[in-house]
Amino acid sequence: MKLLLENWRKYQVMMERINELDSGKRFILDSLVEVTEDHNETGLSERELSKIKNWAGLSGDPSFLGRGTMGSAYRFEDKALKITSDAREAKAAAAIVGKNHPNVYTVLAVGRRDPRDVEESSVRKIFVVIYEFLEYYPTNSMISVTQQMIAKTHRDKGESMYYNWDPAYLARMGKLVEDLVQKAGENPDVLGAPQEGYGSLRPKVEMIANNLGWTSEDLEVFMVFWNLDYPSGGSNRRSLDSPENIIEFVDGADLLRSPIAMHFHELALGLTFLEQNGVTFADLKTSNVMDKNGQIAIIDIGKSAVEGNPELPLIG
Repeated sequence: MKLLLENWRKYQVMMERINELDSGKRFILDSLVEVTEDHNETGLSERELSKIKNWAGLSGDPSFLGRGTMGSAYRFEDKALKITSDAREAKAAAAIVGKNHPNVYTVLAVGRRDPRDVEESSVRKIFVVIYEFLEYYPTNSMISVTQQMIAKTHRDKGESMYYNWDPAYLARMGKLVEDLVQKAGENPDVLGAPQEGYGSLRPKVEMIANNLGWTSEDLEVFMVFWNLDYPSGGSNRRSLDSPENIIEFVDGADLLRSPIAMHFHELALGLTFLEQNGVTFADLKTSNVMDKNGQIAIIDIGKSAVEGNPELPLIG
């Protein structure tokens, strides 16, 4: 009972959000800062802001959402306006205008400010991105998943499996776990000898995969999900030493229903969607994800490698 309550508390913490819209705080350069009315000022002239609102179909007054190294974002009811100096972000956003995906924000329009407006303004950033406003900040589990994905894709050029992710992989992992539990229960010898030392788990998994007749793709899918950091699952180092250890790890991590596994799957699908649309996004950060209808979604796709040269029309 004590372990059950402890795991439940960990689960509750993972479901908490890192911020709330009504908190009065916003992220500025990755720090959560108390905002004032001054933050709602875009720095654009009233004339230019009116022109952008007409062009993008924006309504209402600007409400500050956050600021990074390259740009600032503002809410206009159900849409958001970002003013940025990042040409790669603008081109990446232009590549997915009007394309919907549950794990990537929907970009509605991208354009360039008139050079005369820039000259007359205190804001020198020339690119404008309009996208759907996402109300909910990510949960702690979404942040954990993002950090784990960052570690796996660090310096990746879009060549790993996370940029070519199959929507069936999560269900496939479920079948692999079921196969492992059943066959290890029938014949523990398929697990081989207990692992010694603190080396990689991969040789052990390769041996088990060979004994169970798994494909090389099965092996890779299993390695990804089994090696995720589950807050209540404990270490996986001895998890494959016996049928009992397997069941204890799977049950403790709630592996097949864990928000960690589901959000990791969603994040990989988002990276794959971008890659399929000519955008290799390699600047994933915890400030670049939000909650979109209960799923993790990538936003702010700056510093991307973009195929072709998407058009960036002049506003107005």
